[in-house]
Amino acid sequence: VSMVFAIDTSGSMRTKLDTVIKASSNLIKETKAGDEMAVIEFKLQPDLLEEFTNNAADVIDTLQGLIASGQTAMLDALYLASDYASKEGRNRRKAVILVTDGLDKDSYYKFNEVVEHLRETDVQIYLIGFTSDLDSESAIFKKSPRDKAQGLLSKLAEETGGKSFFPKEL
Repeated sequence: VSMVFAIDTSGSMRTKLDTVIKASSNLIKETKAGDEMAVIEFKLQPDLLEEFTNNAADVIDTLQGLIASGQTAMLDALYLASDYASKEGRNRRKAVILVTDGLDKDSYYKFNEVVEHLRETDVQIYLIGFTSDLDSESAIFKKSPRDKAQGLLSKLAEETGGKSFFPKEL
């Protein structure tokens, strides 16, 4: 498998980043010979930190250097990560593992553009939403931040044939 880890390192992920790094590192340790991994972090814009490699230690070192700050452009990251996996991945099976709290604030790409792009690429999408600590209070005409984030990630998964997960702990 050619896997791209797209990790949300915006300010809202500051308290969750250690857990995300541990969880991602555990997954990387389970890879098989021939698998390759890449790392993209995203804040205001996506940034490729580690190109495809089969060296798990290099990928884990990259993850351990992540620092949270700034705004979130989640939809842009998903668009570009799937594009990178599709074009640069050497294996037949390609996947993007997007880890976020689901709060998208500053994306250039709109939801429908991202869904259309994901349908065109032959990349499996796994959306992991650390949303449990988001505010669950809603107003009369407004969804709670948690409902909004989980709704966005679930809808992305549903529209593209991917899967969404909302873990409570590591």
